Amino acid sequence: MLVLIVEDQPIIAMMLAWQLEEDGYRVLRPAANAQDALVLAEKAVPDLALIDIQLQGSVDGVELARTLQERFQIPCIFVTAEPSSARASPDAALGVIAKPYSTMTLRRCLAAVTLLIQGYRLRSSEVPAGFELFQRE
Repeated sequence: MLVLIVEDQPIIAMMLAWQLEEDGYRVLRPAANAQDALVLAEKAVPDLALIDIQLQGSVDGVELARTLQERFQIPCIFVTAEPSSARASPDAALGVIAKPYSTMTLRRCLAAVTLLIQGYRLRSSEVPAGFELFQRE
């Protein structure tokens, strides 16, 4: 699975990329803003985008997630210290992982998201702790 990371704090972005690569995911170069993320997505459409809500520049993560979904049909997950902002926009992403998170939480969340992307409907008991899945109609 190819993952796009959109995170404006370089250390967090690099640690997240390293964790994903250690778990066997392919990762595009992290993007710090929406413009860079869109350029990366045009070059190699990822299977999933992990997006912080607060980004460098004038476009926030919510708007970026909507654009990635509309333009490329990329499923998005918010990874943010502000989960209330994510909850206010449940149409923009599959769900939210709240910062700070552990490596194990990230692993479990991505395993669940992989199932969602493959079309599996998770029961509430299958949603891992640390991942808030937004309800879809």
